[in-house]
Amino acid sequence: GFHRLVDAIRDDAADRIIGALGEVATDAVVTLRALLTSPAPAVRLGAVRTALEFLIRGREHADLARRIADLE
Repeated sequence: GFHRLVDAIRDDAADRIIGALGEVATDAVVTLRALLTSPAPAVRLGAVRTALEFLIRGREHADLARRIADLE
């Protein structure tokens, strides 16, 4: 009923957002790489922190997904 329709609309919106983010991900990585060579130490530090944070998060998500798959 109504709740399924709302869930379907939310899922569709989430899928579109994820797709749009995927399209700009490569540009974001290129920009982050460029920031790693900035002459400003604070900018380089921020880029390093961001890169490491997303690497750690990505690994945590992959590990969690693997664990869930093992449970299923």
